[in-house]
Amino acid sequence: MTSDPSTIEVRRWSFGAAAATYDRGRPEWPAETLNWLIGAPAERREVLDLGCGTGKGTRGLVEHGHRVTAVDTSMGMLEVLRDWRDELPDERTQQLVIRQGSAESLPVADDAVDAVVCLQAWHWFDAQKAAAEVARVLRPGGTLGVAWHVVDERAPWVAELTDIVDGVPDRESSDPLSGRTIEGFEPLEGSVFPYEQRQHVQDFVDQVASWSFVAAHEQREAVLAQVRDLGARLQDDDGCITITHRTFCGRTRLREAQ
Repeated sequence: MTSDPSTIEVRRWSFGAAAATYDRGRPEWPAETLNWLIGAPAERREVLDLGCGTGKGTRGLVEHGHRVTAVDTSMGMLEVLRDWRDELPDERTQQLVIRQGSAESLPVADDAVDAVVCLQAWHWFDAQKAAAEVARVLRPGGTLGVAWHVVDERAPWVAELTDIVDGVPDRESSDPLSGRTIEGFEPLEGSVFPYEQRQHVQDFVDQVASWSFVAAHEQREAVLAQVRDLGARLQDDDGCITITHRTFCGRTRLREAQ
């Protein structure tokens, strides 16, 4: 991913304007992955979904009984999640608090949550400030889990997709996370989960359109036309494409004071 600050900022804010497209196309977060990230799947927990976007992961956490505070900078993204919450039974709406805010200044009290998850988002933050804020809001013994879905580059057609869009999303996260560190925390324990996504061609196009560097691409429509052509060639008799991902996960706890 480019390190140019102005480019990063454009891409960071590219999601809100296409929130519905993002929500249609992006992969889900299976229970097995979410349970691993929070570290105590059998217990009801207070969880912060940091950089929640439209709530692709938030929904799974709520559905499994956790109380979730979902935080994102984008009002457009959060509106999609609010619409989902509005459809819940009254007793379930109490499980979800939605707040606009940044990772660098979390709108959450000290020692408020048992776990923080950050799905497909940690690379957008000022890592040092975000780590300090996560440490502030976590209770003693709490867990931080970070994860990225990465399209499996071993699929033969992914090279063609890469050429079309001139890159792949979150390439920096495609290295195993085990042993890597976040400031103030223990080394990350890493795990990789396979994830298979079935999509119609338009949903496949929507997924690619939601990648930040495509959303901000100067020739976005021409790029997406080529993606649609690729999808049409890949679709099976059901009109769907199978997209294989590898989900790279890391979890950690606060480093004990020396």
